[in-house]
Amino acid sequence: MILEDSLCGTLDARNADGRTALHEASALGEENIIFRLLEKGANINSKDSNGVTPLYTACSSNQPKACQFLIIKGADPTLRHPRTGWVPLHEAAMKGHAGCVKELIMNGAPCHPRSADNDTPLDLARRYEHQHVVMYLKTCKPKNPRLQGKPWFHGSMDRKKALESIQKHGAKDGQYLLRSSANKPDTMVLSMAANGTVFNFEINTKMESYYIDDGPYFDTLEQLIDHYCRYDDGLPTQLLFPIPPPPGRIDNGPPTREKPSPAPRPADLTSHKGSPVRRDSPEPPVSPLDREGSIPMSPPPELPTGRVPKTNTFSKLFSGIRASEKIKKKEMDRQRKELQKAIHEAPGGGSDEVQCIDASHIERGNEIGQGEFGSVLEGKLKEGNRWVKVALKTLHADHLQTGQKEFLREAKVMCGLDHPCIVKLMGVCLGPPMMLVQELVSLGAMLDFLQNDSITASDLKLWATQIASGMMYLEGKKFVHRDLAARNILLENKGQAKISDFGLSRATGANNDYYRSTTGGRWPVKWYAPESIYYGTFSHASDVWSFGVTLWEMNSRGSQPYGEKTGAEVIKQIENGHRLSRPEGCPQNVYHIMQKCWSYKPCNRPTFSQLNDMFRDDPEYGAFYHRGAHNPPSRR
Repeated sequence: MILEDSLCGTLDARNADGRTALHEASALGEENIIFRLLEKGANINSKDSNGVTPLYTACSSNQPKACQFLIIKGADPTLRHPRTGWVPLHEAAMKGHAGCVKELIMNGAPCHPRSADNDTPLDLARRYEHQHVVMYLKTCKPKNPRLQGKPWFHGSMDRKKALESIQKHGAKDGQYLLRSSANKPDTMVLSMAANGTVFNFEINTKMESYYIDDGPYFDTLEQLIDHYCRYDDGLPTQLLFPIPPPPGRIDNGPPTREKPSPAPRPADLTSHKGSPVRRDSPEPPVSPLDREGSIPMSPPPELPTGRVPKTNTFSKLFSGIRASEKIKKKEMDRQRKELQKAIHEAPGGGSDEVQCIDASHIERGNEIGQGEFGSVLEGKLKEGNRWVKVALKTLHADHLQTGQKEFLREAKVMCGLDHPCIVKLMGVCLGPPMMLVQELVSLGAMLDFLQNDSITASDLKLWATQIASGMMYLEGKKFVHRDLAARNILLENKGQAKISDFGLSRATGANNDYYRSTTGGRWPVKWYAPESIYYGTFSHASDVWSFGVTLWEMNSRGSQPYGEKTGAEVIKQIENGHRLSRPEGCPQNVYHIMQKCWSYKPCNRPTFSQLNDMFRDDPEYGAFYHRGAHNPPSRR
């Protein structure tokens, strides 16, 4: 036999399609071959070039026996596809493979996992009209928890006491307890030890379900704890050792809410005619194993015995194509409405009309950077009969819960902006993953070029006027950028700079020229004006302060403002009247502009309109003003 031969290569080697032997055997349902491969040490959770496992492949190919065998042998049903966040149950439900769905759930897979776009398998089964799978998922019950009772519940306890309790028991990896928060009594918290650290995870609720971060929905806390005892599924490790409450304590278990029987599922798990519809639903996802751009169709209903369809093969094919086009058009219309509603409900100002881009019109390429919530990719967008290069700012699944509103708010800000010195938003793709589609500014961040010997003083002057021009445009639109810095200025070429990264931007009120932040977070203090640091107040005047720091970065050829000083040291220096010193080789008139931008009182700083006038009237800047600000190069 080949596996016994000394010349047999590594069992996890990939073929031309990027699949291992175990993937191929799983796709064909060859249980004997699967058994021998695992016996010889094949990796049961290996991933092919698409990022999917043999278990996922078995579910996609409708091989319930192989699915059962793999999961019994230790295949992890919680491993996700890297782009969609789907697990094998999503794939089986979307394709209507009821046998695989049943095997997964009977062998411990969670009933209601969520994808990167918050879809559950039930959502997908409904969307693709697999009613037999819908009925099963609506009534299925997870395996009974292995731990009876609640030996892990400690009642009300603060974080400090939870830490002390876990440390008292040795703080071994996998030790855990459940408690109700001392500060928020209605909130349950899972405290656990892993890698020498104690982690605390709030248990969220939606309707009558419990979940952690972007994990599955569960009907009860017992089911939630039992799931994470079986799989880590995003936690630092599995829950292994429950820490019991102190002896003598009467534990009635965590507080329960009265609820009808059976418990209703969350709105996005029970959507059907007459029920609430999800507002963040993406375009119906296509299986990662299917051809890109295709739409899997549900099998036609079986005809009663003895009946023969009247249509010929060509008519059936043509009607199928037309039905597919109608489904896709209807779905895109629904997506556009949902996107506009989500944009409208997102905080901040800007336009509500954001173009919704079909995922099939986008080709993703290599990563060219990292954003706050995901990667920035180079890509292509289909416009009519041609493809144009674009930048794709993605929202990673790990940040879906925390980042989606900010992501949509950034789109809301950018879609109303149209200026040659500002990066243009072309639209939003609901994905998965969700993406902002922007014009590609090919040279990247200006900060990366400042130390290049080919950059001249003339280049710096041109860029300075262009940045001031773009900021004057924002000032006229009553937008505060809040993160103006050299790292957020992109270069299309040496003759064109563009302002980017509107993740922190906000619109000021109709009768106000400032915005007050009510949330914390990591702020770029070294670029911030005193009033922004102390009071969270942001205005066009605070953007002017940041513009002065950006000018300093440019003329110091990319040096770090204030060097290695901490934020506290920077604040003390500003309060004592000290400012950044003039960079070597920086003209005195340019440094004088910086100093005006750093006036302590906002009212003493120039506006961006006044800065543009300064550049226009300055002999050294006048020519560049006309090239870069007054009549900037066309975007095309």
